[in-house]
Amino acid sequence: MKTSQLILFGFTLASGIVLADERVRLALVVQFPASVSPETRIAMERELRETVQVEWLGVEWREMSRYDSSEPFGQVMAIRVRGTCSSFAPGLARKGPLGVTHVSDGKILPFIEVDCDRVARAIEPRVFPRGTLAPRPALGRALGRVAAHEIYHVLAQSLEHEAEGVARARFGENELLLQPMRLSAASLRREKPLPKQGD
Repeated sequence: MKTSQLILFGFTLASGIVLADERVRLALVVQFPASVSPETRIAMERELRETVQVEWLGVEWREMSRYDSSEPFGQVMAIRVRGTCSSFAPGLARKGPLGVTHVSDGKILPFIEVDCDRVARAIEPRVFPRGTLAPRPALGRALGRVAAHEIYHVLAQSLEHEAEGVARARFGENELLLQPMRLSAASLRREKPLPKQGD
């Protein structure tokens, strides 16, 4: 998905700490607009926990309002969910990236944006008119999958895509809602722990 040269907010990585079992504590610090329901937030968290299962990572979810920068995390990723989370958002372009991973000087940064309005529009044909899925949990699942794709780019430190799975270049309705999504074996082979602060 599309990259940008912008940095969203001034997070700094906590000092690198590796647990005794060699797992790195990864904090996913998520910022939501006020319009996002608790059901959507819970579903997004659940989807991320199920999708981002890397053996050397211990994933921990923190909403921005409850994030304590003094906690001893090995790595921190900031995820900003932006928009009104409505498929009818005024001025919303029909085409554009669902998510963005930020890049500076060729380095993929741990700053991610997910466009909630575009995600809502992408799942609208299956969720909203037909009523086949509960809209709020379905939106959370889709948001989680888009965020997982961007997390993949940061973990792999790669802008490459694959034909299927979390690392695929484009997500349709099935990928956002129905088809189980995991990091593929090929993606995992490219992944390596991010450098600790000061390395």
